[in-house]
Amino acid sequence: MLLTLSGCGGGGTITDSGGTTPPSASLIKVDTVAYSEHCPSKTTVLPGVKVLLHKADGSIQSQWTTDASGHFELEKPSDVAHISLLYKDSKSTYQIQSELSPSYLDLGVRRFVDELYKERCSCKTISVNWTDIHLAQPELSLHLRNPNIELNRNLTGSVTQNYCADNSGLLGKLQLTLAPKDAGPSYIQELDLDAMAANSTHQLKLSEMSQSGNVLTWTANLPLNALYADTYNNGTVQWLFGVSVSSGEALRLFPQANARHRVLAYAEPVMLPESIAGSIGYVSGAQQTVQGSSASLQLPTNQAQLASNFEGILAQWRSSHSTSYDFSGLAGVNQVRLAQTSTKLRWQISTAPKASVVDLLLPAGDAAALADEQISWLALDFSGEGSGLSYSDFQKRQAALSRGTAVDTSAAFDAMRYELIYWSNQ
Repeated sequence: MLLTLSGCGGGGTITDSGGTTPPSASLIKVDTVAYSEHCPSKTTVLPGVKVLLHKADGSIQSQWTTDASGHFELEKPSDVAHISLLYKDSKSTYQIQSELSPSYLDLGVRRFVDELYKERCSCKTISVNWTDIHLAQPELSLHLRNPNIELNRNLTGSVTQNYCADNSGLLGKLQLTLAPKDAGPSYIQELDLDAMAANSTHQLKLSEMSQSGNVLTWTANLPLNALYADTYNNGTVQWLFGVSVSSGEALRLFPQANARHRVLAYAEPVMLPESIAGSIGYVSGAQQTVQGSSASLQLPTNQAQLASNFEGILAQWRSSHSTSYDFSGLAGVNQVRLAQTSTKLRWQISTAPKASVVDLLLPAGDAAALADEQISWLALDFSGEGSGLSYSDFQKRQAALSRGTAVDTSAAFDAMRYELIYWSNQ
């Protein structure tokens, strides 16, 4: 069904979520969902998110909202250059996601966090007791991994944790890995959380686990903070193992037939000289494929170049909410994201590596509510998945992954780079 609507300052054609509008290169499209940090894999349709269409100078061409299904579609007006999504959460914090001169107009599924939706979480409390193993072999540590939670490490012999369902209503598998710091044998077991009763305890027995895992030796061009190795097949991480480098633990890989094996490395954060009454920090990371039992990790090393540009960008942004930069010479960078934080504001602006960021205006009521906000954190986030990927192709890929319409079966995207430079006065 087609609906003709008039927005503030403009109009257009919008389809509901059941529409059959044929694909169009000029069709702006987005879906909005909310989640709670208590269960981030469970999302809820989020209607009423403001969709702001900006002209090239940042002024508002028209204003819309996502419909009852959290959906918005509109043929792009010729004088629209930028797009912003604005959500005021239950704590009156403004969350804004902006796209500066997007080359690909399907923005995918956009997520907004709001603890109002914690009540939608469906969770179980499960305990794993491995006290007997811990007492007999204190050199072992237990690593727990579920797709819906962060990787967890336990050294005490017992761990109790909440596990929450995703959008399918399933909690999924709990992967357990017992491993020593050194190159000794490691053991694995997988539990079906959906088959376990709430508040139950699993007694871990070494005799019921399988010996598995190969130690992966590595070298790196920067001092490292954390390392992760995964086994990846048909769009799914089959097994994941992570270590803190300072712990001295050996990194392990759990090979499977026909799977790809990757390592993700994060460098030690670096604090740079203070600037404009605040501190500046830099973080670097990279993901790459692994062949065999060793890896030579090459992380981005653009700290000096980014630092020399960042101070000027920071000064411009604080004075006028506008700036320009050209990072197109950084190999492998497909997108730059400018992010700012204050007491009531979380704003991210995604751009191409080379961009002129204009002051994106907000509706009068929202602008008035944020008029006294003082920026406490500003960052430039650089990401990429291959040096040959255009900004448009990068956006297209991210949209497809967010919608679940793409499965990563190509090793071409296993090479990932990440850099972050930030200013904070907190």
